[in-house]
Amino acid sequence: MPECRSSGSTKEEALKILHRLLTERLKKVEIVSLTVDIPQTENPLMKWAGAFKNDPHFDEMLEDIAELRRDRNAQIAEYYDRLDEAEATNKIEVEETAK
Repeated sequence: MPECRSSGSTKEEALKILHRLLTERLKKVEIVSLTVDIPQTENPLMKWAGAFKNDPHFDEMLEDIAELRRDRNAQIAEYYDRLDEAEATNKIEVEETAK
């Protein structure tokens, strides 16, 4: 409650005044409960759920996706290995130059 402010010659005095202000204010408070109905929306991807359940090629397609993912992961791992090697090589060169 930003409008509840007090001051005093000491911290304790200011807190006592603030406590009195808040107590007086809260005597006038009425607690109200409000229920709000939130509309449920369907997940837009649900229209595709089960679309391929009778597709004879579905398992094959999943395996193709998994194989592609494995290939991409291997490429990324190789890329980071090359970066690590280059960084290590640069550190060795810098150390040799500093000698």
